[in-house]
Amino acid sequence: MSMLPQEFYKNWQDVDLRERQTYQRHFLDVCQLVGIEMPTQGKTPDGKEFVFEKDTRKESGGLGYADVWYENRFAVEYKSPGKDLNAAYAQLKQYWEKLRYPPILIVTDIHDWYIYTHFRNADNQMFHYKHSDILDPKNDFLNRLKRAFTNPDSLNPNRSTEDVTKEVAENFIRVLDYANKGDGLSSKETEGVQIANFMTRLMFALFAEDINLLPSGLDNQHGIFTNIIAEARQDNSRFVRYVTDLFKAMETGGEVLMRDIPYFNGALFKDISVEPLSGQAIDQLYAACVMNWRNVEPSIFGTLFERSLDTNKRAQLGAHYTSPDDIMLIVEPVLMQPLKRQWETIQQHAAELRPKYDAAVSAHNRRDQLTHQEALKTLRDDMLTAVRGTTVLDPACGSGNFLYVALKTMLDFEKEILNHSAWIDLYPDDVPQVHPRQLHGLELNPIAHALASIVVWIGYIQWMENNGYGYHQEPILENLEQNIVCMDAILQLDAKGNASEPDWPAVDVIIGNPPFLGGYRQRSELGSK
Repeated sequence: MSMLPQEFYKNWQDVDLRERQTYQRHFLDVCQLVGIEMPTQGKTPDGKEFVFEKDTRKESGGLGYADVWYENRFAVEYKSPGKDLNAAYAQLKQYWEKLRYPPILIVTDIHDWYIYTHFRNADNQMFHYKHSDILDPKNDFLNRLKRAFTNPDSLNPNRSTEDVTKEVAENFIRVLDYANKGDGLSSKETEGVQIANFMTRLMFALFAEDINLLPSGLDNQHGIFTNIIAEARQDNSRFVRYVTDLFKAMETGGEVLMRDIPYFNGALFKDISVEPLSGQAIDQLYAACVMNWRNVEPSIFGTLFERSLDTNKRAQLGAHYTSPDDIMLIVEPVLMQPLKRQWETIQQHAAELRPKYDAAVSAHNRRDQLTHQEALKTLRDDMLTAVRGTTVLDPACGSGNFLYVALKTMLDFEKEILNHSAWIDLYPDDVPQVHPRQLHGLELNPIAHALASIVVWIGYIQWMENNGYGYHQEPILENLEQNIVCMDAILQLDAKGNASEPDWPAVDVIIGNPPFLGGYRQRSELGSK
């Protein structure tokens, strides 16, 4: 049995979605609309599982339910009109792993629909539709709904996060090449570093806008930074004034163009100087505004932008960079294996204790229940303390790629600990506490150093958002100047020019890319034998 779009629209035009059963009736009408007969529960004709109110646990620890789940296809979260659909999407993201990674996530209050692609390592997209869009034959709303049911892979953007990162890096080269300072960065090192720091602030503003850390602009369609650059395209003289106002507000919190700007702080906005740009450079910057900065890949972001910003490394733009898989060849055995050995032991003890706790609950033995619960909590806390207290140093950190991969790996590991079945339902919701402050880096190149902490912060904020925890703290950025230091890791000179070995920060683990000198240098220093 099928349903025409006109009938579907009429049936649900004025319905106020309040009761639990209402959304199930609505979804079954959606099935008729797309021409798919779904069971009320159980297996679909293609052998996939379909469930209303799929029980799962959120990544923050508590019990939760996905309103609709179609295995390997999609998950849907319904909300009453007026409820926050962004929060509904964050809720689905927390369920995502427990739902076996459905590639499409949908949130709706019937009047508004948001369809999110959620493919791994992809430039994922969001499509927003109104209920009335179902009547427009030129609109692709109905088509995308059908594809979510029948062929969700057809919604894959087929663009990886690596592709996106390369594209935005190439765009910034064009911005630099059109800049008023001449052909790219100035040849003077001090000016080159100053411009690189300015461009880094621009890059972070683009990311902050796309991840919704900056508010919408006056047109309520684009972010405030995009609005500023659009205005500057009409009058170049506005660029320095408007961007300076924005950076100043990001430094301390404030108001720009009648919009509240959160408190970013961090060393990035300690200097809020803005370089004048030509009309052509501003046009290229506007082109960057319409790109998707939310999905840049931090593990290669730093290297590509370092090569873009540093004139001495422009020739390396097409050269190989250390991939995340290559970085993991060092991070896994050096950083993670000791933690995982401890985790294996704790899991064994927890597997013995949890049945005792459950038995005490069944027997209404309050004393034994509390005893076993406290023992489980001690195991959990010991493991969390270990991962949250582990500090990492990269003594030649470049633009921070190794530090980012280490941070992401520890966050993934902490989430695994938080969600282990041994302590399900025993503790209130918890959120990951692994943090960029656990990372330390030394880097001699000032341009790479300027990028390193931003690469770490972008990766951290991305991870929190992508895993459904959100990111709402202020200041948004902490100052990592004491952690990631611009210095020579091998040699330091005092005021008289005397050389000595510098002190490194005391940490638990040291990682990094081994230096590559090449055969010529090795032979000249060590000989051929």
